[in-house]
Amino acid sequence: MLPTEVRSQSLRHWHQITNSNFLELECLAPDRPDFYCTALLARFGDSLAAELRLSAMRVIRRRHTAENSTLPYFKLFWQLAGESRIEQGGQDALLKPGMWSVYDTSRAYQIDASDHSRSLVLLVPQHESQGWTPAVRALSGKALPGGGTPHIVLSSLATLLRDPTPLDADSQHALQDATVSLLERALQSQARSILPAGGEGPRLDRIKRYLHEHLADPELSVDQAARQLGMSRRTLYNVFVSTGTTPRAYIQQARLERACELLSEPAWRDTPVAEIARHSGFADPAHFSRAFVARHRVPPAIWRTQRLGHRHADFP
Repeated sequence: MLPTEVRSQSLRHWHQITNSNFLELECLAPDRPDFYCTALLARFGDSLAAELRLSAMRVIRRRHTAENSTLPYFKLFWQLAGESRIEQGGQDALLKPGMWSVYDTSRAYQIDASDHSRSLVLLVPQHESQGWTPAVRALSGKALPGGGTPHIVLSSLATLLRDPTPLDADSQHALQDATVSLLERALQSQARSILPAGGEGPRLDRIKRYLHEHLADPELSVDQAARQLGMSRRTLYNVFVSTGTTPRAYIQQARLERACELLSEPAWRDTPVAEIARHSGFADPAHFSRAFVARHRVPPAIWRTQRLGHRHADFP
């Protein structure tokens, strides 16, 4: 979809724009003749990015509306100019230019924007960003410092909003996946800095032990592990917040480490790579090779040759 721009000089009209393009919201603003709002919008995959320029305004997401929404989103909010005060879950913070925040549209929230406020917002469906859940719960209603990964994402979204070349469906979903992955790491990093360390230690150890015991099972997944461990998927993600990774990423990394161990063993020298993949929990050898190259920059067969060659030189 090409970027589109919408403008309004009427609060009633702006209320209609927000409800048809964003979410069901209540918009309140002083009665003034110079009221204005503009939005530059771009959809990619199932997500929506928008750059907003606003007169002074209060935006409210009511509890009844939020809890009865059929499609919950996580919403990222970057302050570009002016100021905004954001409130959710009893937390509130003042966002100044360069700061950002995150909140959950399935819960009530409120934003007060100053006059001549400019911001960029990103709506991502929660079913596409489940790994964000624990961090969002910890960070909602907080002002987060800019720079680093969030700034890189902001720059890419700003470019998307001004690029006249449409993206095909595959490119849209690739951009969405990359955006979700980058922001997941940024959110986890921020959450880790405010959460108490060590509180989940024993339970985390139990989970990791279970995952390692079942790595070779291609059916091992976050949902399956949660069921077997007697906890919800959300709880499992919550326990992993302090680690800076997600359960799914941890399983993938542990399987790759298992594969490296087998590829390094002289006794497995003649074992086909596809068999190594199977013993490491990868049902699809092609997926294993892609994941291995992404991690180690070389195919598994070459990595094994290099590794065993070094070992042979050390132990003639």
